[in-house]
Amino acid sequence: MLDESQREARFAALMQRRPAVRAIVRHLVAGATRKAIACHLQLSPHTVDWHLRRLYHDLDIGSVAQLTVLWERFDRRRRG
Repeated sequence: MLDESQREARFAALMQRRPAVRAIVRHLVAGATRKAIACHLQLSPHTVDWHLRRLYHDLDIGSVAQLTVLWERFDRRRRG
């Protein structure tokens, strides 16, 4: 089980290494559906779901709300 600082560090590392996942997360936290994300990124909905399931597992999270918090912190730090 990860504590919050470990989770944030892992999230930042994953966002740097996985640009496709970063794009999926960016659209998801902006309110897009998984189907719309798949269409926009020219991926299958199954691929979008697979990336998100893997991300949730890697980060030990279970909701879009938790993912949104991580994204907002990451994006704030990235923008300086």
